[in-house]
Order: sequence, then structure tokens, then C-alpha cells
Amino acid sequence: MMHSAQNIDPVIRDLNRYLVEQEQHDIKQEHFKAKAEREFHTLNYIELIEYQGNYDDLENLFEFVRCGKMEEAKQALNDFIETVKQVFIENRISEFETEEQQERESDENMERYFLENGYPAWC
Repeated sequence: MMHSAQNIDPVIRDLNRYLVEQEQHDIKQEHFKAKAEREFHTLNYIELIEYQGNYDDLENLFEFVRCGKMEEAKQALNDFIETVKQVFIENRISEFETEEQQERESDENMERYFLENGYPAWC
């Protein structure tokens, strides 16, 4: 007698597994992005200015202020903040992914150690 679980095409099963993993990855990415955005909003102005080494937008801001062009100055300030925000979020997401990978590797190493050496008596 054949069960329905045995009758599933392996390609469909692998595709479903891939889709589930992709969805979980997307959810993690959204979580990391939200966490990075929340951290970005806690930065003060000095930290914003010091975070990124490209000061072109900031120089434009000061030039527009000096010339009395307030609309252009507002746009330059917004461009500067948006640029710093994008870089900050990308960097933090990368850091979160690295931390998660290191944690996963640590867990795998610990599991492998316990499988090879046995579990301690307190487990």
C-alpha cells in the first residue's frame, strides 16, 4: 500500500522546501532591516556625521546655507541623511547575518561535540 507522502514528486518536494526556506529568509531580512532602522533612529547628529566618510552632500548643504538657498539646503540635508541611513542599514544587516551565522556554527559545533563525546550527566 502506497501512502500519499510517498507519492510526492521529489522535484515538487524540493521546490516546496526551497520556497519555505526563501520565505523564512525574507522574514529574517525584514526583521533585520526593521531592527537596523530602529537603531538608526537612535543615532544623534554627531554619530550621523561621523558614520560615513563621504561628505559631498554635507558640503552641498553648507554651501546652499551659505548662499541662502534654503530649499536646496533642505534637499541636501535629506540626501545626506538618506545616504547615511542606507549605508548604516546595509552594514547592520550584514552584521546581523554574520552574528546569526556564527551562532549557527557554534550550535552545530556544540551538537557535534556532544554527539562525538556523549552528553554530560546533567543533560
